[in-house]
Amino acid sequence: MEDEHTVGADAALGCARANERIAAFAAGEEDPAEERALHAHLGECASCRDTYESALLIASKIGRGARRGSAARASRELPLPKRRPVLFPQALFSRAPFPGAPGAPRAREGRRRRWGVLLTLATALVLLAWVLSGAEQATARFALLAGEAKLGATSVLAGAPAEALRGQWCATGPDSRARLEVGPTVLELGPRTRLLLEDPRACRVRLESGWLEFVGPCTVTSLSGVVSTDAGRGTLRILPAGLEVTCRLGSVRASNSFGVRALGPDETFVLATDGASVAP
Repeated sequence: MEDEHTVGADAALGCARANERIAAFAAGEEDPAEERALHAHLGECASCRDTYESALLIASKIGRGARRGSAARASRELPLPKRRPVLFPQALFSRAPFPGAPGAPRAREGRRRRWGVLLTLATALVLLAWVLSGAEQATARFALLAGEAKLGATSVLAGAPAEALRGQWCATGPDSRARLEVGPTVLELGPRTRLLLEDPRACRVRLESGWLEFVGPCTVTSLSGVVSTDAGRGTLRILPAGLEVTCRLGSVRASNSFGVRALGPDETFVLATDGASVAP
């Protein structure tokens, strides 16, 4: 693109030749005749003047101290007002930026990183809100089979199942039975049983007193330990000595601080309240 920005008919240099002399001038080469022609061209061409100022800035960054002083003096002799320098001259670095040159590419990279971090945080917050919302909205069905029962502080009527929410207590009275359905799992509560629905999504409950029969995947916690099954059937009963675990079908895992015990069909095990495991 020879003489693309040539200004005036008496200009001694075209823009292409001026850019070559700017690069040589910044590198320390001396040619008084060429420099005079270059200065004359820079007085007329604003585009080449921007390139010239940027070349001086880059030359000062790479430590050409002696030439920096003379270049600064020559720059002050040019009859042009001060202009905002182009920090990244394409004429000098058309293929790849100089590693030390400041400017737009580095700023754009910083902005991209900040937007990336903000997008990641926003996505994480949305996912966390979705998980917490789903956990809070997951419910179970609590139905009275016989006698009397309460869900939280509300009495449950026979034939009118109630919606049990996470963190609610299910309790039965004397000579009473109730059923708690959590997804595919069915828990039948015996008389004087008190049960906390810890997490309906995972069918996790806490047995405080009484006894229950379970069918399907669930996790039951107590003061004595934890009982879990993937597809088993069995009975849990709170005794003075601890938690009695009986497997009726499939397999059941009973665990406490002393270890894990796997139970098969028709096996019974007691998780003692003091932490020890004692067979009946």
